[in-house]
Amino acid sequence: MKTPCRIQLKIDLKKVLKNINTMQSQIGDCQLIPVLKADAYGLGAIQIGKYLAENGISQIGLADVNEAIELKGLFSEIHLLGDVFESELKTIIEKGWICPVSSISRLKEWEQYCRDTKLKIQFNIDTGMGQTGIPIKIAQQEILEVMNLPWIEIKGIYSHFTNAESAEDDFALQQMKEFKALINDLENNGLKLPFKHIGNSNGINFLPESYKEFSHVRSGINLYGIQESQTSKNGYLAETLELKTSVIKVNDFKPGESLGYGREFIVKNSMKIATIPIGYADGIPYQSYKEGYVLINECKCPIVGRLSMDYTSVDVSNVPDVKINDPVILIGHSGSFKITVEDWACWKNTIPYEIICSFGPRIKKVYLK
Repeated sequence: MKTPCRIQLKIDLKKVLKNINTMQSQIGDCQLIPVLKADAYGLGAIQIGKYLAENGISQIGLADVNEAIELKGLFSEIHLLGDVFESELKTIIEKGWICPVSSISRLKEWEQYCRDTKLKIQFNIDTGMGQTGIPIKIAQQEILEVMNLPWIEIKGIYSHFTNAESAEDDFALQQMKEFKALINDLENNGLKLPFKHIGNSNGINFLPESYKEFSHVRSGINLYGIQESQTSKNGYLAETLELKTSVIKVNDFKPGESLGYGREFIVKNSMKIATIPIGYADGIPYQSYKEGYVLINECKCPIVGRLSMDYTSVDVSNVPDVKINDPVILIGHSGSFKITVEDWACWKNTIPYEIICSFGPRIKKVYLK
């Protein structure tokens, strides 16, 4: 039996593809690698991946082997961007995925897995993140030691910005300078590096040097028109998400009455309150009761009272004729108002990435093609 949908997240795949084309136009000859790691940042890697593959996208970036297994057969080139375990090498070699190398000593130990087929690799260089990667200070010496190993096929080299939200970010510029110098030294020593990339979504937005002098650039959150707060002013990407639910109850409250856990909200004047069936278990920021709102019948309706796991209360005193089943926009447009993922991130004092990665399992995803 088909059950009704209480919370629906619409993901416009045509706009995702449009954003890819917009970014590709901006970066010119550099190739864009869409990054679909972490289930496409919680938005559905299989569904998004199939659509992209059907529309000519041939390469993607992922964090690990399990993600690649889910998308096997869809893309001719998969860049694994995180670290790998030895137990995963057999699968990587069989599938021909591009394996990251974050340690030369570990790479030397992998020969036993590469008796029949060469291992395709990219050197992951730590230019400042400090998590994975070969430290840049020792990278040249170590890479030159293994550049002629017969059982590897060197596809490229990459690194990752710690921050790229400004064209004047000194550390990002220093990362890029050191990374370019390393590439130059390696190539002068005879190492061919077809793939060279450090740029990400913010690199595309702010640092043209991160793609003008490289072969590839990676982008994840830009695919959905979601950006860091500074970047969102650009507005050159299409917004792809709409999150909505419906009013499930309407109550009149008198002065002195309270609502929500902890009785933090005490009614001062008579007001009408609507309950909507979404709570922090679904990803709506718990902190949004302090300054957040939803849109009902083209009106802004402040969130009042502490959120519960399943329900949220909103003030609909100024909404004419509000009733059960009226649509509620949580992310998206209604009349002259809109709510963005970036707004949610501000309410929670976090980053947009965390917001979309936190949408709960009760949210039904609908993909528009």
